[in-house]
Amino acid sequence: MLTFYDRFVDLCKEHNISQVIALEKVGMSSGNLSYYKKGKLPKHKSLEGLAELFNVPINYLTGETDIKNEPDDPEIAELRRILANVDEEGKQKILEDARALLAEQRKEV
Repeated sequence: MLTFYDRFVDLCKEHNISQVIALEKVGMSSGNLSYYKKGKLPKHKSLEGLAELFNVPINYLTGETDIKNEPDDPEIAELRRILANVDEEGKQKILEDARALLAEQRKEV
């Protein structure tokens, strides 16, 4: 898996934007590039901004997954974006709610 820095560099090239400009667009300092190169991650809020800028999920940016593109179904894409951008507690709450909804709907059938 690639690191955040590797993904960031690749996405900048792909979008034909300099690293400095990309960081500035989301309110980040280019002075931190050396930290990212050493394996550090930006704060979650910064990752959210970059994910939105490049239209990729946060877990793609951080190298946790190689799935970059969203599915064709916009609702599934939205669910993936939500899951990629909430903390672990939020993911667990969403999963609990989804499981409860599924169980309820199965009873109705």
